[in-house]
Amino acid sequence: MPPFVPHDYQRRARAHVLETTHCALWMECGLGKSAITLSAIEALLDSGDVRRVLVVAPLRVARSTWPAEVVKWGFRLTVSVVTGTPAQRQRALAAPADAYVINYEQLPWLVKTCGKRWPFGMLVLDEATKVKNRSTARWRALASVRGRTERIVELTGTPAPNGLLDLWAPLALLDRGARLGRSLSAYRQRWFDSDFMGYTWTPKPGADAQIHAALADICLTMRAQDYLQLPDYYPVTVHVDLPHDSRALYQELEHGMFSALAGVDVTATNAAAVSSKCQQVCAGAIYHDEGQGTWTHLHDAKIDALRDLMDDQHGAPVLVAYRFRSDRERLRAAFPAAVDLTDDPAVVQRWNCGKIPLLLAYPGSAGYGLNLQDGGNVIVWFNPDWNLEYYQQFNARLHRQGQTKPVFIYHVVARDSVDELILNRLATKRSVQDILMEALKLRRPGEGACVRGID
Repeated sequence: MPPFVPHDYQRRARAHVLETTHCALWMECGLGKSAITLSAIEALLDSGDVRRVLVVAPLRVARSTWPAEVVKWGFRLTVSVVTGTPAQRQRALAAPADAYVINYEQLPWLVKTCGKRWPFGMLVLDEATKVKNRSTARWRALASVRGRTERIVELTGTPAPNGLLDLWAPLALLDRGARLGRSLSAYRQRWFDSDFMGYTWTPKPGADAQIHAALADICLTMRAQDYLQLPDYYPVTVHVDLPHDSRALYQELEHGMFSALAGVDVTATNAAAVSSKCQQVCAGAIYHDEGQGTWTHLHDAKIDALRDLMDDQHGAPVLVAYRFRSDRERLRAAFPAAVDLTDDPAVVQRWNCGKIPLLLAYPGSAGYGLNLQDGGNVIVWFNPDWNLEYYQQFNARLHRQGQTKPVFIYHVVARDSVDELILNRLATKRSVQDILMEALKLRRPGEGACVRGID
């Protein structure tokens, strides 16, 4: 691979990082956020404008993607990966390097370990939506060292996957609330209207344009379709019918779900949680407890549909997104050639070489930083996920620069079920609670779904 030679749009993004001490790159997958940032880091280290750099990323990305990008593009940077056991992290932190890479879960440990002697002059937050919640330990840890860090760069392709309210916490780390308000409540009061109880917040007319304008000087936004020649992609819904016994169980659980929703103040978190049992029935296995320990097999409707889809591909590789561990176990049993993304470190290379016919992956751990476009062009969502960010990021593993074929994204959904409500969420980008509450209004428990999904 030749040394990194930026395209014009990448030069613009690099200049934004160099000229703006606290900034964000909102760039969709495939535009080269990590290479752009590494190029800026190298320039800032060479000029002496920063000392050591800390990169924070999801675990898999921290361990593999950032070190690999340095090698891939020939940057003159030394990298130390601060993951593993406490002893391993201590050794990595003590090793001489230009940049140190750590996962978000270890941020509180790092801040506590460094204490008042914070050694990093530049902070890079990869997939910055990981700090969208101000109440988390990771956000508080970052806020405590913000004043001792000369430069901060936030990277993400999905800055507000669940709505504009997600913007406040990451932006507060950049400007201490100067643009969106010194507190989340101030942000809400200025740009949002709430319901009578104060649980649901919707943007005021024109709020999105005003918010974007307020952030324009520090947030550079670029969409892949404006700069890259990406292949077409085709979302397809494949319906399955639940067997009679499973349909009866589903209706019983759905009645309980809607009864619960009608009797409490619903948040996006608990609205998704109460639908989990229904999704398990749709998938074909139900857990006996909330910890996802033991489970009972119910049906193979979705596995049969996947088998038909694979037959239609005539041997072409297929990437399957699953949600529950029972899904993975049942898929492995049904398809002996299936490989899980976590099986060994060489899985990605084997997939991209065309040596894996069926790759299984959990979107929560496979949605960031992986280049899988060389291995195939077909994604199957064995069961859809409420999390819009996971959905977009996972699809971008194949639908990205370097993909040479149209990408087909199949959604295997149980007819007249919560699966269809989830597809509606993904299509409209509305909140989880809005979708469920609308469904509650549109039908009585046990009746067929009235909400359209993705066609």
